[in-house]
Amino acid sequence: MPKTKVQGIVFGLIMSYAMAYGMEVYNVAIKEGFNLNVGGFSTMTNQVFLGALIEASYKDA
Repeated sequence: MPKTKVQGIVFGLIMSYAMAYGMEVYNVAIKEGFNLNVGGFSTMTNQVFLGALIEASYKDA
């Protein structure tokens, strides 16, 4: 855990981006229909993670 103010700020920024990326992974997986497959989200492919990374970087593909 962060011990100084600067470490706390950096930790907060990293965790904010990680949370946003996680939510994008979830949204892209639902958009591509992985929640309807047998096995659910465990059947996701690398395309889901790439699509979420593109969405989280604020660029349009």
